[in-house]
Amino acid sequence: MGRAVLAVEDDQAVTLLRLFVIAVLLLSPWWGSRLWRWWRARAAARRAVRAANSSAEIPTPPEGSLAAVLADLETRIASKQEVIEVSVPSGVTVGGHPADPLIVDAVLTDAIRRSGLTVMEDHTTPDGTRLLRCAIGRHLEP
Repeated sequence: MGRAVLAVEDDQAVTLLRLFVIAVLLLSPWWGSRLWRWWRARAAARRAVRAANSSAEIPTPPEGSLAAVLADLETRIASKQEVIEVSVPSGVTVGGHPADPLIVDAVLTDAIRRSGLTVMEDHTTPDGTRLLRCAIGRHLEP
């Protein structure tokens, strides 16, 4: 009788396995379509984020602010000229408030140093505007 019980249990296991395989085969198209929809939605969301990031405009900093001076420096560096002239107006602001000239000088010096430029000439005009003439990585005669 022990062998009969084992034979019945083996038959039940085989039957359960067959039913599981049939269920997987019947539901696999539905699972595939759900997976495909999820994958397409995810790809569309990624494309939308990429499009939004690429079309986002960088706001222009207010005139006379330190951010405007640094943006001007960045634009001039991107132009790949050998000699770059940067003008720093008097009364530069940070966050709408007058900035300490030492802070402006430190930030500007750091930005120039990090960009690989060398200051060749630094002078102040009668109206208080500071003009910096810089060269890329080497000293040039003015």
